[in-house]
Amino acid sequence: MRTQPLRRHAPGPDHPDGVAHSAADRVRDRADVTATLILLVVAPDLTSIEMVNAGHLPTLIVNDGTAGYVDSDNLLLGLAGPPPVSTVLPVHPGDSLVLVTDGLIERRGQSLSDALGDLKSVAAGAAESAEHLADLLVDHFNVGSAEDDVAIVILRRADGLATAETADGEATTP
Repeated sequence: MRTQPLRRHAPGPDHPDGVAHSAADRVRDRADVTATLILLVVAPDLTSIEMVNAGHLPTLIVNDGTAGYVDSDNLLLGLAGPPPVSTVLPVHPGDSLVLVTDGLIERRGQSLSDALGDLKSVAAGAAESAEHLADLLVDHFNVGSAEDDVAIVILRRADGLATAETADGEATTP
């Protein structure tokens, strides 16, 4: 499968809907093609995120032992219907936003609903750091036996000072 970066179609970093609409138009113009898209624009102070999710697995928000999915009614790109629209999410101290590819959680014989429930349960138990959460997910889902690509992106807002923490534990301040 050949992929193309969508960056060149972006009207600007403040307009995720424009990027999503452009991508939807490009995919719709090609017969028998569908695609997923997830795009996040993070506020410089990490207090909010504007997000467009079109057919990708839902974003998971984890904080203080609880976890919940962000609802999105957007369709997979390439399907007939309204263009994807963004939503703005507040990001509170201690929040971890978790994005994963289906290769992490999908296994033969298990429903997607059960796999998402498993991800939610495992993630809710990891509050220490983005690195700890990523390690826990890799171990729990036995990434070495995955039949598909695996990607994990975790954005964590530390308590108090807004910082971005990479999966290897490196903290950066915007």
